[in-house]
Amino acid sequence: MEEFERWMIKHERTYPNNSEKERRFGIFRTRFESIELFNTQQEGKTSSFKKGINMFSDMTAEEFLSIYASCQNDDPSKYISSFGVDSTYDVAKDDYADIPPVSIDWRDENLVTPVKNQGHCGSCWAFAAVAAVEGSMAWNYGINTSLSEQQILDCSGNADGCKGGFTVAAFDYVIRNGGLNSEENYGYVAKQGTCDSSKTDEHLGRITGYKKVPPNEYDLAKAVAWQPIPVSISVGAGFQDYQGGILRGGCSYNPYKNKHTVLIVGYGGLKIITRTTG
Repeated sequence: MEEFERWMIKHERTYPNNSEKERRFGIFRTRFESIELFNTQQEGKTSSFKKGINMFSDMTAEEFLSIYASCQNDDPSKYISSFGVDSTYDVAKDDYADIPPVSIDWRDENLVTPVKNQGHCGSCWAFAAVAAVEGSMAWNYGINTSLSEQQILDCSGNADGCKGGFTVAAFDYVIRNGGLNSEENYGYVAKQGTCDSSKTDEHLGRITGYKKVPPNEYDLAKAVAWQPIPVSISVGAGFQDYQGGILRGGCSYNPYKNKHTVLIVGYGGLKIITRTTG
């Protein structure tokens, strides 16, 4: 219990009553024991992947996936039609470097804002889209400003909000609105609210279009060599307990289930990914 109490203080976690606290402690204890066993079994192996206690350690696997792996929960061609975007939007082929460099890291070029925290809201789709807009603004105009994910949640017309969405729907809103306000002026509250129209006319981040990258690593590398790129990845059980190293695993059979949207900010042998969960 002492370990759990320290964890609660570190992560500023509170519960409505003792019964819920006991339930969460039971989940935490089971996860703690499982992590200890896994790391012990990994000793002496070549894998660098390591599990550890983190901000998700009082959540069940079902709770974790429902929040952080719900960013693509349906066929996007069905979803995007309500936003007036043709699902056959252009596929990027020749816009990027013909031969991608051996390695690149846009963090070194100041094209990436600090990692943010989406909280208990399935808004990774909005975070990844906004991060891509931030990277585009930094690359094209030398402006490195943290933009508003909350504006996307409140104003894009995505009724699901914290239950998942698509980056292209977020891009479409940015284009239709003429841009995004800053995070400072339209702050994140980790829940969908009513659009504050008094804050939507200030445009600190703009894009004029977007394209889909062909689904292969070579074209993805060419795109990332141009700017940071949002992608959806399959999320398995290992993500919840991730502490460090390289997590290897297969892809989900269902392309629209258990997806988390992230931003690829570089590569060099292995892709470098910045997460939105903080």
